[in-house]
Amino acid sequence: MGTIELNSNGQPKVVELLKASRVRGTIFTFFFTLSGFVMFGVENVDWTVAILSGLSFSFLHSSIMVFNDWRDRQHDLKKEKRLAYDYPEAFFAFWQKLTIATLVCVFILGYYNTNLALFCFSILAIGLVYSFVEQIIVLNNLLVAVCGASPMLAGPVYFGNSSQTIWLWYITFFLVIFAREIVKDIEDSDIDLSYKNTLSTNFGITEAKWISVFLLVVAGLFACFSGKAYEALMLQAVLIWRVGRWNLENKSPIMFFDILIGVLVLCLVVPQKYGTREVAMFDFWTVEHLFFGVMLAVALTRIKSSLSVKKNLVAVFAIAYSWEIVEYTMEMGYFGQTISNWKNGMEHWSNRLIGDPGVALLGAYLQNKWSKIWRWVVVPWLIWGIVNYLSPNSMYIQNFVVELFRQ
Repeated sequence: MGTIELNSNGQPKVVELLKASRVRGTIFTFFFTLSGFVMFGVENVDWTVAILSGLSFSFLHSSIMVFNDWRDRQHDLKKEKRLAYDYPEAFFAFWQKLTIATLVCVFILGYYNTNLALFCFSILAIGLVYSFVEQIIVLNNLLVAVCGASPMLAGPVYFGNSSQTIWLWYITFFLVIFAREIVKDIEDSDIDLSYKNTLSTNFGITEAKWISVFLLVVAGLFACFSGKAYEALMLQAVLIWRVGRWNLENKSPIMFFDILIGVLVLCLVVPQKYGTREVAMFDFWTVEHLFFGVMLAVALTRIKSSLSVKKNLVAVFAIAYSWEIVEYTMEMGYFGQTISNWKNGMEHWSNRLIGDPGVALLGAYLQNKWSKIWRWVVVPWLIWGIVNYLSPNSMYIQNFVVELFRQ
């Protein structure tokens, strides 16, 4: 861990404390909670309740993480995490503020739905109990998996839906998170020895690894039964292979777990993945957005060669979303009826908010990883653009190709 930045009072700056709250995980938790509502259809979502639930689970997630760090502050010195140990009072005060924010959101949520508020309280309690059960083997992993998968149940609790499909999805997330926690314990096995009872410290790294693989296989079966996660199954197969071959000397597979969980969330919320832009997340224009991301990354690098990969990707993502805003105004007719007619309808929310910006970001990532890839992309990108922009409407080429295959 780097140097801790202090304010004028000699206490950690807010940004240092926020890092301890796992910002990326907190943001994911917010959208994961929303997915539990969106899975019933965007038109059925009460956005006030959904956003309050997202905030409740986000603060709840941060509160649990920070409290656990405070409890483990001495042990975490072995991981070079000093913030909670060096400034325990400030760290505990930060946890109190997060918990108060959680309780405020949950109490407001209780005004709209009592069952949902009680559900949030129960998950907060379970999460805090985790910090006291380090010596109970497997239970600590189970509690993390229960809490980690619980945000997607916020929507079903609100709608009073406990169908088989809901539980298939919950068990899938539960098992993947369970497997992920076992892998994290394997990474910390040397540090946790004599402090924390885990599968790897009790039965060995190899045995714990194969238990994780088994859980991923079972999770794949449940995902298959959902009927909507076939794309995730391919990624899951790669992850199973990587975990099976993994050892502590190789790169951690945790990132692949996180990507798998993200793909599973997309499979959960997107009603149709492929088709026309009005109803699906991906269409023929997805290829153009992928190429656009590649070319935009090249252009940004040429404009400012010192731009870091991270800033390049952030810039591409921001420009991609800005384009979606412009495109929306085109569809609404603000650029004239001719352009609106050529756009030929409104994009589906999943296409606009996830599909197009996502593949543009993927294109930028590929270009940053393989700097010559743009040479293979520029000509197809230009041809695709010219042919489509000269067509009667934006979906003409896709409809023409689809009709060819139907004949």
